[in-house]
Amino acid sequence: HKTKKIAHKKNQAKAKAAMKRREDPVIIDNTNIHLWEMKPYVIKALQYSYWVTFIEPDKEWHWDIDKLARNTKDKVPRVVIERMYDKYEECHHIYDVLRS
Repeated sequence: HKTKKIAHKKNQAKAKAAMKRREDPVIIDNTNIHLWEMKPYVIKALQYSYWVTFIEPDKEWHWDIDKLARNTKDKVPRVVIERMYDKYEECHHIYDVLRS
């Protein structure tokens, strides 16, 4: 869990730096399972006047646990992917994240 927290902090810092440079678009490609994990990115985007859009992967296998386990670049065990899948919270609107 400590490694995941470090990765999230690092990604948040990279996103903030990109926003400060006014890059467009700023893409957050991160494993955000819970809505609250997206919140720091959304808050920072609003502070820098960005429009926030949530996009799910368009791969036909992105909900297939077995294929996800085979395709993970970090060799995440299937049991971990299954647990993440079970806990995943869909985001339909920016307010879903802000209320989390």
